[in-house]
Amino acid sequence: MSDREQRNAYMRAYYKANSEKMKARTNAWRKANPEKVAESSKAYYEAHKDKLLEQRKAWRKANPEKIKAHYEANRERILANHRRWYKAYYAKNREKILARQNAWREANHEKVLAQQAAWRKANPEKKAAQQKAYVEANREKIAASKRAWRAARRNQMRKDENQ
Repeated sequence: MSDREQRNAYMRAYYKANSEKMKARTNAWRKANPEKVAESSKAYYEAHKDKLLEQRKAWRKANPEKIKAHYEANRERILANHRRWYKAYYAKNREKILARQNAWREANHEKVLAQQAAWRKANPEKKAAQQKAYVEANREKIAASKRAWRAARRNQMRKDENQ
């Protein structure tokens, strides 16, 4: 057996004998230094972002049933986490979000009107229910508005008769 082969055999035996000890030491260091681990992970991700995204995309394409099973098994937890994250994000960035939404609505006013009209056409029963609920909730306000409109109309008609 040559020196090289002996060295390789020794290294394999050493690795087998000490791999658990190394794993425990590495895990202990990772737990003791979470900020260094996060910094290192972030640097690695930034350096290899394209490669990692391609690998992730390929895996997702090759394993759609695993993804579907994961989401079905963890649906409630995933949705709860998303709701919790969105609540915190919205609370922190409320003005920014509302400004962005308003700017989009102003820039796409025709699109918004078209979407509303399409929804009304597709959901007439829901629209009728909304209208009924609004009328019931605002009966006094609507009656006052109608009285004011009728009075203004009556006054206009009297003016026209007097002239």
